[in-house]
Amino acid sequence: MKHERQTQFGRTTPAVQSSDVTLVDKWQVLQDLTDCAETLELNHRTLSVLRALLTFHRDRDIDPEPLSTVVFPSNKTLSHRLNGMPESTLRRHLCKLVASGVVIRHDSANRKRFKRRAGVAYGFDLAPLAQNAAYIASIADQAREKRDRLANLRDHIAQLRETLLNDNGPCEITEETRVILRRKPDEAVLNALKARLEGQIETATTAKMNGHDNQNERHIQSESLICSDQVVEKKEHNSTTSDSALVRLLEQCKEYKLYFPDPVRHWNDAFKIASQLTGMMGIDQAVFLQAVSKIGKKKSVIAIFQILDRLPTIDNPGGYLRRLIQNTQSNPETAL
Repeated sequence: MKHERQTQFGRTTPAVQSSDVTLVDKWQVLQDLTDCAETLELNHRTLSVLRALLTFHRDRDIDPEPLSTVVFPSNKTLSHRLNGMPESTLRRHLCKLVASGVVIRHDSANRKRFKRRAGVAYGFDLAPLAQNAAYIASIADQAREKRDRLANLRDHIAQLRETLLNDNGPCEITEETRVILRRKPDEAVLNALKARLEGQIETATTAKMNGHDNQNERHIQSESLICSDQVVEKKEHNSTTSDSALVRLLEQCKEYKLYFPDPVRHWNDAFKIASQLTGMMGIDQAVFLQAVSKIGKKKSVIAIFQILDRLPTIDNPGGYLRRLIQNTQSNPETAL
């Protein structure tokens, strides 16, 4: 009969002596095991079998003394308590609990589970849970800290992505970030992504500052340029831009003003608006990025603004944009 295990939760160190450990709350140690299940390579089905075993121990506390806390339900009784879990599945999870050192199998000669009147019981010894409660709690604390750290890191990355979208519109790294955040990447992948996003934002900020400096220099060097801009604004009835194509677009498409009432002065402003409108209209960002890649920023903006104006008559805005991309590629000279 086998009364001792060779490993404990992946450790090769000897079991903690019972004299060093007090009684342990069985539900607390189960909660700790649940929190660090991934670290100890235990899945939720295995833990559900352990929970069922714990229900056969009447007391809330577990004694660390070997063979002092033995439960002896039959597989049929266990299966019934587990809502009819197949016996083959039950045996597999019981073997996992024993192999992991969570419980010890204390077998009778015929491998049946029962308790004699003298007090000797044959079944599953729960004492290892009490003996290793402190170790399990420490692993659980580490797992919880890591989970919180990853959650905070994911939130920070989402904020960086939002900042990049608001400042520059969608691009390859914002789409890549969206895909990664839908998965469960490890901490190294998230830290690398965070560094890339911060670098992209820093580059964009530097470019903007340089652009503003260049504009200031041009304004200082040529005061007549300011005058000419003012003349253009008067000619175009106080329009906020002197780009004729953009002016025509803003005159023809008015719906965007319901959501973005601020003046649109440049194509970059219109592009940022279009990138935000896509989500509001149910157009996937990947489709919009495809449009930008294949027909260019300006035509993509025109398409989004026009789709918004015709939205009540369009059943599938994303599909409509795809057709516009195809038609524009087939006839490059055709205006949207």
